[in-house]
Amino acid sequence: MVERVPESISFPSEEEKILQFWNEKDCFRECLKQSKNRPRYTFYDGPPFATGLPHYGHLLAGTIKDIVTRFAHQNGFHVDRRFGWDCHGLPVEYEIDKTLGIKGPDDVAKMGIAEYNKQCRNIVMRYSNEWENSVRRMGRWIDFENDYKTLYPWFMETVWWVFKQLFDKGLVYRGVKVMPFSTACNTPLSNFESHQNYKDVQDPSVIVSFPLLEDESVSLIAWTTTPWTLPSNLALCVNAEFQYVKVKDNATEKTYIMMEARLGALFKSEGEYTLLDKFPGKVLKGKKYKPLFPYFAECGESGAFQVVTDNYVREEEGTGVVHQAPYFGADDFRVCMEYNIIQRDQVPICPVDASGCFTAEVVDFAGQYVKRSLQVSGSNSRVRVQSPSPSRCRGSSYDSRGRSGFQGQAVELATEMHQQHANEKEEMQELNVRFAGYIDKVQALEQRNAALQAELASLQSRYKGGPTGIGEEYELRFKEVRELIESLTNEKGAADIERGYIEEEVEVWRLKLEEELALKEEAEMILREFRQDVDNATLQKAELEKRVEQLVAEIEFLKKLHDEEVADLMKQIEDSKVTVELDGDRPDLAAYLRNMRAEIESVAARNVQEAEKWYKGKFDTLKEHASKHEDQMKTMKDDIITFSNQVTELQNQIDGVRARNASLEQQLDDMEMAHMDKVNALEAVIAQLEAQLCETKLEMTKYLQDYQDLLHIKLRLDAEIATYRKLLEGEEQRLGLKADPPAGI
Repeated sequence: MVERVPESISFPSEEEKILQFWNEKDCFRECLKQSKNRPRYTFYDGPPFATGLPHYGHLLAGTIKDIVTRFAHQNGFHVDRRFGWDCHGLPVEYEIDKTLGIKGPDDVAKMGIAEYNKQCRNIVMRYSNEWENSVRRMGRWIDFENDYKTLYPWFMETVWWVFKQLFDKGLVYRGVKVMPFSTACNTPLSNFESHQNYKDVQDPSVIVSFPLLEDESVSLIAWTTTPWTLPSNLALCVNAEFQYVKVKDNATEKTYIMMEARLGALFKSEGEYTLLDKFPGKVLKGKKYKPLFPYFAECGESGAFQVVTDNYVREEEGTGVVHQAPYFGADDFRVCMEYNIIQRDQVPICPVDASGCFTAEVVDFAGQYVKRSLQVSGSNSRVRVQSPSPSRCRGSSYDSRGRSGFQGQAVELATEMHQQHANEKEEMQELNVRFAGYIDKVQALEQRNAALQAELASLQSRYKGGPTGIGEEYELRFKEVRELIESLTNEKGAADIERGYIEEEVEVWRLKLEEELALKEEAEMILREFRQDVDNATLQKAELEKRVEQLVAEIEFLKKLHDEEVADLMKQIEDSKVTVELDGDRPDLAAYLRNMRAEIESVAARNVQEAEKWYKGKFDTLKEHASKHEDQMKTMKDDIITFSNQVTELQNQIDGVRARNASLEQQLDDMEMAHMDKVNALEAVIAQLEAQLCETKLEMTKYLQDYQDLLHIKLRLDAEIATYRKLLEGEEQRLGLKADPPAGI
């Protein structure tokens, strides 16, 4: 029954009251029991990570999921709403690595995969109680006791089974995709994970020159903020629609090719360069250039180290020339695939390992972390920045350490390497603000230092007599506390490990219990079927016993009839014997008696045989009828089961049709209501338009009346004008004057 909501209501108390009512009545379990035999609507909750607390996104999605499952239940389905936990992925491993101080795969190998997985399992359900409390407070009905976790072997085997089905159907292929990567965790990241813990960092931005093979005095210059990808360069990309220029740097007398719109980013004024040529970017397509590094020079035979075009190159940043490292950028990979510089199934050109260090292919920087391999400070650095000025920033060369083909000479790093510092004014202002903050902090620290010195002086004056021993006493206590904490920590670790083992055993026994319950239910179903068969057999037995009793009664009757016939025969024999005794003097009497006896015995034997034959035929007939009835009973039983299934199916269809009919009726009602609302709105508009039309008619009537009045005035004026004209003409004739008629009359 729906109750009226009071005007003054306490929502927290109402929430507690409703949750308590649901808990006392066990409404969710009762709901599942009532719908057990209905068609299933499978729903597994998309699992959240149990290593974090629920947030707004979880609450919003949970509300929508609760609406969907409740709607399915109300439409005649049985919905097992199982909660799930995502126990895989980077968040769990990140927590364990941070707790245990693990730095990479080597530390995991030392610990052991089994122990590492065990530690992950120990923390995976850290916030399960908070999750359960939050979900129940939402008013959501879901099964936490029968939840599932992605760490279950059966769950992972199911995923592998699905993948195997896809593989068997030929839907799986090997490919390469550029993905975000964590060198700290040695694993690829999803786009969601890559945005977690996002930070802005400062990286060196350099401008690199690439000499053309057709004329090495002319170089293409490219700008990049990832100089560590330069060893993997395979192409340069320009925009075919933009204008490019060939300019000479007046300071170095070197010739460069770059985008016209980006000249201001490289040169401060037009006097610093001389314009030699101007052309669209498509002219550069296909031009070959000299590789920056020799590590992958053999790729030039397959089309690498050429200029390609694509419209993702923009004129807002850089030089208009973008260096392409196809296995470190999604656009780079796409463009190089389109120009067949790389192939989908070839070995990736990726000279960086999972820890972010250069591999042995990059001999000059092998084993170095990519972010530290090109230092930008000091005279011994690989790249030395001589000036922060964008137009005068030149990079030094690095030692190739005798790489074959380069005669041990220093390979010039892009011939020119510029260090750009944009927004220097904003940076200086930010530094000034930070410096002022540092001054305030220093003053506060000085005041704090003076207070501490005064406190120290007072303590020294208090304990001038010598050491008090308090420090030693507290040191001993600290030591005891530390030892106690260490022992408790060790005990906690052992308890966590034991808890993990117990949880695994409990999970195994729970699975076995589920299997046993399934077997028990199956056995009970078979027993119910056997009981039905036994009941049917008992009924048939009772019918047969009743029929046997009838046969016994018939046999008794026939036996009695036989005895009566025998008695009659014996009486006839006695009568015949008396007659024989009276006529004993006849010589044929003995023979006659013998014949009579033989005849009587033959009649008796014939009667017995006929009775036995009749009894046997009757019994066979009854037996045949019983077997026929048994076959008919089995057939009728099968028909009943079939009809019962059909009735259940039709009932389900009727329920579905009813639900659909109710939904359609609701939609029809909604449409009628919407139609009525529209009709009312249109009627209101029509009434408004009619009112406006009436007003317009009144105004038109008024205007017509005014027009008629003006027309009458005009006619009177015309008549007066005609009268005055005649008077003037008469006066002119009388005076003998003749003048022109007034103009405009």
